[in-house]
Formats: sequence, structure tokens, C-alpha cells
Amino acid sequence: MTAYIEEILYFNEAAIRAGNEYLEIVLVPKWGSNLISLKWKKEN
Repeated sequence: MTAYIEEILYFNEAAIRAGNEYLEIVLVPKWGSNLISLKWKKEN
């Protein structure tokens, strides 16, 4: 299982994208570390 974590921009705010071959999430710390996106990648 390969996992990753990276810093990205989400609507011009610093965000964190993390995931593996099954799931991908996006968190925006400045917005209270709310979970902005949850994507199940196995079935798109």
C-alpha cells in the first residue's frame, strides 16, 4: 500500500492532500482542519 501526503492550494488557501490507492482526502487547516473532500478512488 502506497500512501502520500502533500501541501497544495485549495481556493488560494494552504491545504493538505493525503491518500492511498483507495482514498484521498483534502484538509484546510486555516478553516479548522475541516475535511473538505473525501474521494473513494477504487470506483472513481
